Amino acid sequence: MTDLPTGLAIHKLDGKRDLTECFEIRRAVFIEEQQVPRDTEQDGLDVFYTHYLLKEGGKPIGTARAKVNAMNEGKMGRFCLVVDARKKGYGKALMEYILADLKKNDKNLKKVQISAETVSMPFFEKLGFAKIGDEYQEANIPHFAMVWTP
Repeated sequence: MTDLPTGLAIHKLDGKRDLTECFEIRRAVFIEEQQVPRDTEQDGLDVFYTHYLLKEGGKPIGTARAKVNAMNEGKMGRFCLVVDARKKGYGKALMEYILADLKKNDKNLKKVQISAETVSMPFFEKLGFAKIGDEYQEANIPHFAMVWTP
């Protein structure tokens, strides 16, 4: 796994555990900050994902969810950090951790796909993701599908 900056910890949770801290971050970022409707953000699919919770000094600051299907294809979503945790390299650390974890747990991993907000594309491109297809709207926010290949 990748080394984390001092003071950071990542907790891996399955979708059946208490995800309250993950949901609080998602509520703050998606529902409050970005005005995503609650029923869109809370899609009922969390039980099918592994969740990652990023903490700084014990305080929850970021989260994401990911899964790999039977065809060795990964899907990641709900990747977000609270405002104060952005532009510090924490998102990069979380993403690198998740990608390494997916590879470790599936030696035949073919790809990982994410629906990235258009404004966040440069962040994902720096991590090796490539844009596929045309821009589309998701919750009234412009997005592109992006894929990462190990």
